[in-house]
Amino acid sequence: MLTHLLGVFWGAKDYISTLTYSLPQPGYSLLDMRLFGYKWHNTGPLGVALFYLISGFVIPFSFRHHNRFSFLGARLLRIYPVYIACIGIDVAILYASATYWDKPFTLTWAAVMQNLMLTQNIFFYPSIDTVNITLGTEIRFYFLCFLLFGWIRAGKAWPVYGLALLLTAICAGLNLPADLFKDAADHFDQSDIIYVVFMLIGVLFHFHYEGRLGTAKLAAGSAVLMALFAACLEMSKPVIFYTILNYVYALALFALAYGLRGRFRKTRLLDGLAAISYPLYLVHPILGYSLMRVLIVSYDVGPWPAFFIAAGSAMSLAGLLHVVLERPSIAWGRALSRRSPVEEPVSQSV
Repeated sequence: MLTHLLGVFWGAKDYISTLTYSLPQPGYSLLDMRLFGYKWHNTGPLGVALFYLISGFVIPFSFRHHNRFSFLGARLLRIYPVYIACIGIDVAILYASATYWDKPFTLTWAAVMQNLMLTQNIFFYPSIDTVNITLGTEIRFYFLCFLLFGWIRAGKAWPVYGLALLLTAICAGLNLPADLFKDAADHFDQSDIIYVVFMLIGVLFHFHYEGRLGTAKLAAGSAVLMALFAACLEMSKPVIFYTILNYVYALALFALAYGLRGRFRKTRLLDGLAAISYPLYLVHPILGYSLMRVLIVSYDVGPWPAFFIAAGSAMSLAGLLHVVLERPSIAWGRALSRRSPVEEPVSQSV
């Protein structure tokens, strides 16, 4: 949220204007833009990388209470009710913004449907909320976990490495210099499924936490998966390969936090932010960008007050969505585990 509302909002005025059907705001960034992205670091990819590692680490915990089908059902219930509501809110905000600024509203039903199915990037439609590309990767990770369910439950590392190698091989095969599979490569690259290779590092940390993988093997496996991910990124998205350092930083930060996990204590502020983090992730860009534009351009509100009003509004809406929709959807997913017999893991050995 800080990166978007304090960085992107000021650093990409024309893009935000097109995105929100509004007029560019006057003035300059509240902070030095180098805080968000400067040669060797970028806070956006850093946050995304941390999200991927955390997801890879925590998702296998739900395997304890589910079989593969109830797991997939619970994860879809966890994601889609809140996501559908947020897309609806975003479309309404964008329509209101276009009306307010007297701009043509060009968002098509096809784009909305592709966004709802989280396939918009695969079929080259624009992202409505600008953040659901990572959510699409998350959904694809769930389906791969569905396929590897028994092995991951058993703490088997070789299928994890096998999946990473398979994705790397597909990436390499589709991105041959001769462009023999250019159309297929474009769709594969846009799917962002290569990021699953990085997410699998989190799964290795989960195995270590469960006592199924030694520390030396965790370090070596993490290095191997990081190298494979770097190769995939270079082949499929060379223009943004420079962001790889942020994934290295994220891994180092995650490993440090993991090593110090016994020292963390619950705090009301962080627990509260954690509780609303998913709906906040979804609603803050469009709501924040649109509201700050109106406040700054139309009402001459200062940049800092506009930011705090937008951030507060996004957190308030996220809190409402958490209570009204997210909690019930989590409960629906948990109910599936009580109704479904849990599969036995294929093996308890490492």
